[in-house]
Amino acid sequence: MTDFLEDWASESEINKKICLREDLIIDVTEDLLIALEDKGISKAELAKRLSKSKSFVTQTLNGARNMTLRTLADFCYALELKPSISLKDITTKYCINGEHKVFDWETEVDDLKTRDILPFRHNKSLVFPKNTRYA
Repeated sequence: MTDFLEDWASESEINKKICLREDLIIDVTEDLLIALEDKGISKAELAKRLSKSKSFVTQTLNGARNMTLRTLADFCYALELKPSISLKDITTKYCINGEHKVFDWETEVDDLKTRDILPFRHNKSLVFPKNTRYA
């Protein structure tokens, strides 16, 4: 978040809730758009696979239409993806569920405990090659 949004979010619980909601929408839609690009699939092709209109796909991916978990699952199925979720404690930044993927740069220290490497923020600018396998 930008400093402005962080300041705004800290003003009230309602603002904090709105920012958390919008962050989730942005994260999910960006991930789907990255998947479309990586797989070379257009929005029109995705719409065809979903038996929906292109405007439905566009509105969903730009956040104008509410994306339910069912809709997310349908998008993922059409893109041959399996959705997963990780939950992170807001105050400690630790993941409280889900699998932790171990990357090469994390294995340099032999005695790291899982809790030491869980405060990991996904970097959207980091693009992994197709068919990359995670440990």
